[in-house]
Amino acid sequence: MSLLSVHRTCLLLMLWLLAPAAAQAVDCNRAMRSAVELIELPGEPFAAVPSADGCTIFASLSSAAPGSSAGVAVLSRRDGRVSLQRIVPLAGSPGGLALTHDGKVLVVANGANVAFLDVQRLGGGKKNPVLGYWSEPHGASMQIYAVVTSDDHYVFVSNEAAGRIGVLDLAAMRRTRFRKLTAVATIAVGASPVGLALSADERHLFATSQSVQSRGWPKRCRREGSPQAPPDHTEGAIAVIDVARAVTGSENAVVKWVGAGCNPVRVAISPEGERVYVTARGSDTLLTFPSMGLMAPGVQPEPVKVPVGNAPVGLAVIDGGRQIVVTNSNRFGGQSPVGASLYVIDAGRPAGDSTALLGVLPAKGFPREIHSTADGQTLLVTNFTGRTLEILDLRRKPWAFAPSGAEPRDAWLIPDATHAFAAERWSEQGRQCCPVTLTASREIPGI
Repeated sequence: MSLLSVHRTCLLLMLWLLAPAAAQAVDCNRAMRSAVELIELPGEPFAAVPSADGCTIFASLSSAAPGSSAGVAVLSRRDGRVSLQRIVPLAGSPGGLALTHDGKVLVVANGANVAFLDVQRLGGGKKNPVLGYWSEPHGASMQIYAVVTSDDHYVFVSNEAAGRIGVLDLAAMRRTRFRKLTAVATIAVGASPVGLALSADERHLFATSQSVQSRGWPKRCRREGSPQAPPDHTEGAIAVIDVARAVTGSENAVVKWVGAGCNPVRVAISPEGERVYVTARGSDTLLTFPSMGLMAPGVQPEPVKVPVGNAPVGLAVIDGGRQIVVTNSNRFGGQSPVGASLYVIDAGRPAGDSTALLGVLPAKGFPREIHSTADGQTLLVTNFTGRTLEILDLRRKPWAFAPSGAEPRDAWLIPDATHAFAAERWSEQGRQCCPVTLTASREIPGI
């Protein structure tokens, strides 16, 4: 037998031996049984972010079931199933989450502080994953949202109570193994900042502020949930922050204020960086700004306004920027015919086009945050008061069962008596959507 034949035989033998293992390989990104599935959690989830490989989901629980502490829930995602593995208690009230781009550190906007957690330890369950806490030096503190630069050097955190954005030197913290927690600066940005997003080139940070009294703008916005009340606060704004100035501690880091409706709370960027989307919660509106207009000196761009459901909060750009998903939180009550829900909107339709609404998806009590998995095929939605993680399979496009041009009052989703959801058949399409599955988490071990 020739040497080449021997090598070929050995290779075939190795492939044959490896075949069973390959067949049993874990598929972390396999679709769930249903196009829309709800995973019960033992607390109110604020945000959920996936690991880069999709095998783990981290969810912040701002409060937990009796006997448990608020913290970060660690969920395993394997072969179309999601199961709760553990809860890591935190000294605070966990809100927004951000993973470093190297996947090694989870940043938690944690109410009274910002917590930094070791991702490997989070999954392993043996060592304490908490690396350290940074606390706001200005007294009032409600750390609510976080974003990390692509080089993992800086973290920006919004403090809703103090009206400030914290600029944290994450690289310096990691060099000292979090023995020294360093803040470069805190930037005043008006009342109740929440949403944060970096421009495509990361030269600017966009921060939402729910009201900017200092600008001298007229009071046009009403207390949310009270549509008959007289206006009592100004519109909110996007604070455009020069990142280079911010990371050097400059007091002039905010270079521009752009009006953004009543109580803007979230901001997201299109993949190519040309558009900036904002949910104006008090205006029941999705706003679209040209990013160049936001960054250009002396320009006050007018946004494209798309009416959505009641009190929109969460926001995600999907399908390569062609579609936007908005959570209608309904958190203050109202007359919305669909209540708490998600709208899927065609980003390419002009304002006022009745076909811009592609469909409606169910939610179970204050849908708050949306994150996409790295492969872009799955959306994770946190239903805050519904205590569930909602998993949406984008490959099956469950919203496609709402006919093009459907009015919000014609939403296809109805809650049933068990608080799961079912879909009505659209006679004109002759199709019926998959029922939503409600999955109970297993009992949490004592931690």
